[in-house]
Amino acid sequence: RFLERSRVPAGRQRIAYAVDGRYQFQSWEIEVPFSVGSCGLSGDDVKRLVADFHAVHERIYTIKDEDDPVEFVVWKVRAIGAADHGDIREAPREPQRGAPVPRAVRPVFIHEAGGLCDVPIHFGHRLGAGARIEGPAVIEEETTTILLFPGMTAEADMYGNYSVRL
Repeated sequence: RFLERSRVPAGRQRIAYAVDGRYQFQSWEIEVPFSVGSCGLSGDDVKRLVADFHAVHERIYTIKDEDDPVEFVVWKVRAIGAADHGDIREAPREPQRGAPVPRAVRPVFIHEAGGLCDVPIHFGHRLGAGARIEGPAVIEEETTTILLFPGMTAEADMYGNYSVRL
């Protein structure tokens, strides 16, 4: 009903189920996805879920103990509505015109350069496609910061990805 109220078309609606389980007396849980038929969970489904738990536990920790009781402590249902955004990448960046100009200079400790150095700071969203930055330098993006050591270079592509080389 949530997806219907959110006006997600039926063809873009999906329900995902998972359970957090653990061996009895264990202090951590692992998530195990599962599916539910139109009649809910049967005894056979629960047996399959226990077997799936053992398999996931073995994949993560390289061991399983099928004689140890399994506790399912958190049951999860996710209502997923797929957005219709087409290609969600941003519009391609314009080509870089001229050499990139740093927006600031900050002291950064770089052992290979002998300690504290004044390093150019580039704002990634202002770099055009083909921009080439030579280290030492910093490129600041919304979700990450790239530190280029001396001798390293980074080149931006048209979608804001960077190829970093020594």
